[in-house]
Amino acid sequence: ELACGRAPFVGTVEELLESHLHQYPVSATTMNPDLDKDFAELIDSMIEKDLLKRPASWQALRTRLLEIYNRLCPAVKSAEIVADSINQNAAPAPQRSTAQRQSSWSVEKKKTKAFLEKFPWLLPTLLIIIIAAALISIPFSLGLFK
Repeated sequence: ELACGRAPFVGTVEELLESHLHQYPVSATTMNPDLDKDFAELIDSMIEKDLLKRPASWQALRTRLLEIYNRLCPAVKSAEIVADSINQNAAPAPQRSTAQRQSSWSVEKKKTKAFLEKFPWLLPTLLIIIIAAALISIPFSLGLFK
């Protein structure tokens, strides 16, 4: 919704359920032609009705998001992102002196600010896509739709 300007389906609860079950949403690039092609394809694959056409795993999704991120934001490489709950296997951050941390912090802060000014929709969109994919997959994983 953040990337395209609207949700893939709109209507009452009943209409939404019917749409999610029986209609294919309009592609992300149709709703927002300014979207990066690869990012739009990833969004479309995540709301694909055919489970085999969705990303195979969270790791595959993460890998694809990092590829897109690295291409769109070459100034801030994903390798600079330190371990977090998703990235459990990342190497620990290199130890640096206080002066190095302060100077690199101001550079990184400027890079991040410039990036967010250029793509203010990207981070919230990624978060919503991940949450939406998890919520959409729940009924399928429970076997409610076969």
